[in-house]
Amino acid sequence: MVLAHADDDVRREVLTHLRQCSERCVKSGRSDAVLMELRAALVRNGSNHACAGGEKASAAKADAAASLAPRSLKSRPVRAVAGSFQSSGRTVTMRPLAGMSTDHFYTVDTFELGQILGRGGYGVVYMARNVRTNEIVAIKSFHAVDSGHTLCTVDPRAFKEQRLWKRLRHENIVEYKGSFIGEKGDLNLVIEYVDGWSLAEHLAQFNEFHEPLVREITRQVLHGLAYLHAHGVTHRDLKPGNIMVNQNGVVKITDFGVSSCVDLQTAGSGHTMVGTPWYIAPEMIEGRPYDHSVDIWSLGCTVLELATGRRPYHALNGMAALFRMVQDKMPPIPSDLSSECASFLRACWVWEPNQRPKCSGSLEAPVCASRSSSERHCPRLIRSTMRY
Repeated sequence: MVLAHADDDVRREVLTHLRQCSERCVKSGRSDAVLMELRAALVRNGSNHACAGGEKASAAKADAAASLAPRSLKSRPVRAVAGSFQSSGRTVTMRPLAGMSTDHFYTVDTFELGQILGRGGYGVVYMARNVRTNEIVAIKSFHAVDSGHTLCTVDPRAFKEQRLWKRLRHENIVEYKGSFIGEKGDLNLVIEYVDGWSLAEHLAQFNEFHEPLVREITRQVLHGLAYLHAHGVTHRDLKPGNIMVNQNGVVKITDFGVSSCVDLQTAGSGHTMVGTPWYIAPEMIEGRPYDHSVDIWSLGCTVLELATGRRPYHALNGMAALFRMVQDKMPPIPSDLSSECASFLRACWVWEPNQRPKCSGSLEAPVCASRSSSERHCPRLIRSTMRY
């Protein structure tokens, strides 16, 4: 849904935020294709809406709204969506995983690989098309490990992520669809393709979000975390880069490479430090036993970044940030945040892990509650603001 079809109070609030974003972007000389696309959508859909009735008045209203959107920003390429799959001309040959259940494993389907969506030390993530069903998916392809023999073997850590991820089914978690072994002995996870960007990519565009958006994003992340914790899973690397937003405004947690589960032997134990320095809880840094509450700490760091555009100790390198996280007991909270947001951060950053709120309790916090009629349409706010 576009702003031209939204309620007046929703449109007014979002457009005000976009005008502020555009002014910041213009002053800094940053490119912002998202805002340019939103302006075009306002004009185009405002005109279409006008045809349904009250043409002149609606067109004038759309023009006025469009005048608030940026005009002088340069366009830049954005991530491809499902409709723009670009074949690489490669397909993957699969064989079933020996000695394991065939549930959720592809043994017949062939996938045509498309463009690369991301890469890291673990391997590469491709956009792909199921040749049989034409479904667009993402394939996370792990590097095979050289075992010293003729054939390479699958990295045990990849198997652990596969076993953990396949048991998860929730709206706010990227869906696991299956897995297979490639020609080189590499494990491939077939997962839902999210037709959108991560929160980190949105922050690179908008710098910071206004509070109604922060509230709705936080609420959805908490629902996903509550599901994970109820199933014994601790994410251990919650941050904007591991939270996706699709074009329907649905927030989805992804990447379980360092996650732990109570009934699975996963990467590291309850004493191992894993994750990204600026989001790691102090008990993990100090080597103390920890539990699901480390995700609550990381959520607080994520909320701060969404609200201010700055993660805790953003000016410090990773090692210095870890030191300050322990030394200060609690990251600094900016004075210009609302009292509800500041209170939420203080609750997330309680030093003693057993005194931090559970996800269910956090969902009752004022920062996750609607305060006005416009905030009852927050999913619409996400869809309208985060144009692709």
